[in-house]
Amino acid sequence: MRPFVTRVIAVAVLVIVVGVAGIVAVTLATAPGTPVLALLAQTPTPTPDIQATVAAAIQATRAAEPTATRTPIPPTMTPTPAMTPTPIMTPTPAPPTPSPTPTFQPMTKQLGPIRDGARDEQFSVEVTVTGISRVTPPTYRKTPAGKAYLAVDVEFKNLGPGAIRYVSRSTFGVLTSDGAVLSDEYLGRDCDFKSADLQPGGKVSGCITFEVPDSGRVALIYAPYKYEGLKPGRYIEIEVWPSANA
Repeated sequence: MRPFVTRVIAVAVLVIVVGVAGIVAVTLATAPGTPVLALLAQTPTPTPDIQATVAAAIQATRAAEPTATRTPIPPTMTPTPAMTPTPIMTPTPAPPTPSPTPTFQPMTKQLGPIRDGARDEQFSVEVTVTGISRVTPPTYRKTPAGKAYLAVDVEFKNLGPGAIRYVSRSTFGVLTSDGAVLSDEYLGRDCDFKSADLQPGGKVSGCITFEVPDSGRVALIYAPYKYEGLKPGRYIEIEVWPSANA
């Protein structure tokens, strides 16, 4: 702004000086011998023409003054924040309900009364199969081809009225589908049946292992007089393989 004012003042002074100089020249021409200072003292106020000239000069100076160009500033647009989608919670599936382990259903049969004339004994018995499983033999013993080892858990009870002499693994066996009677196979103390004499009401339990065909029907038998053969009413037969419990 100051350069513009300075220019206006300079133009005004120049116009006044030029006007005064013109007046002095005219006066000297019309009144020779008059002192210059006196003439200057008699200098009249600039005429309207001079004022118009000064105004025109000021207007011209303003016109020559560079005009600032206004560049409109666009409004700053605040970006609308993007909508963050709310995550959909996926329900955690409930852990599967474990299937209940089937409970072995004991199988029980009774036999008697049995009379042994040679020993003058008469008794009835109850045999219960409480468990069945296939087992792996010790490392020193290989399973023959087409065979399997079956462990049978047995509970034996003397129902009386007489005593029973000698109950052991040898009084049990298995009967296969082809009619063979097989004796037990001892595989170690993990599966054993201790021999005992039983008074009426007495009982004993244990585990007996058999080598059986890996297919076909297998039944556990209790036959205290196997040497006589399997006569009706003289032995018990309980199917153990295949079995719904195995």
